[in-house]
Parts: sequence; C-alpha cells; structure tokens
Amino acid sequence: MDLNFSDRAQINGLELVVEQALARRGLLDSRVKFGVTLPQTLMFSAYHDLTEQVTLLGNIGWQDWSEFGKVGVGVSSLDTGSTNALS
Repeated sequence: MDLNFSDRAQINGLELVVEQALARRGLLDSRVKFGVTLPQTLMFSAYHDLTEQVTLLGNIGWQDWSEFGKVGVGVSSLDTGSTNALS
C-alpha cells in the first residue's frame, strides 16, 4: 500500500536572514509531498466451536517488509515549478 500526502509548507519563527534566503528560492510558499510504502499483508483467520464452552481460534499471516521504509519527500517551489526530492 502506498500512501501519498501533499500540503503547503508553513515555516514560522525564522531569523530574518534565513527567511529572506528561503523566500528568494520560493520555499516559504512551497508544496511538500510525502509518500511512504506500507508492507503487504495477507491474513487468514478461522474459528470453530468445539463445545458450548470451548472455541478453537487460529490465525496465519504473511507480511512483505521488503518495500517498507522507502520514504519519499519532495519540496516544489511555486515560483519555478522545480521539485527537490529526498529519500
């Protein structure tokens, strides 16, 4: 499962010099994109009433964690339309 999120960046409390430098690059009003891959999961569950007081329950599952942890973050400037991707 891939989850992708996008929102505008909000940066507060910066020193004036840093704020001016970020504003020149168009990063104060930039869009931040974040994506994460979740592991694949397959689960099988069953139950059986042996008696009125005893029930047998069972679960078996599989998870593929090979893709988990790949996180992509991107910042795109509104002025230039460029995207800087980080992984």
